[in-house]
Amino acid sequence: MEVIGILLIGLFGLTAFDKAIRFERFYSELGKSPFLMNYAFITAIGTPLVELAVAVVLSIDKTRLKGLYASVFLMSLFTAYIYMLVNFSYFTSCLCSAAIESLSWQQHLIFNIVFLVLAIIGVLIEETNPQNQIPKS
Repeated sequence: MEVIGILLIGLFGLTAFDKAIRFERFYSELGKSPFLMNYAFITAIGTPLVELAVAVVLSIDKTRLKGLYASVFLMSLFTAYIYMLVNFSYFTSCLCSAAIESLSWQQHLIFNIVFLVLAIIGVLIEETNPQNQIPKS
């Protein structure tokens, strides 16, 4: 569980930081996306904030399960977005951190699926953790 948490914290923390320091580029590329152009500004502001929040929630034992659910949600969104870009869009630009941008679209999709599966496994592990069970009255 610790490894999954560290990987997800690293992923969300690094991508949030990268998007924040390269905000102008991130915002500009979002404005070209056929799926997000109308929501480019709110997405450019919100995405790194949400990623950072998820990283923080994952780092706290009492909130880790909520962070894992949020990770599943975010990775599902990001994976669906990449799938839609590759299969249904004339414009394909990667808006992730610099390290992930070097991947091909197929590799990026696999990368996202791996992290989605890790988040799901994390949820399953945490759900079965006796410390997270609600006592019955």
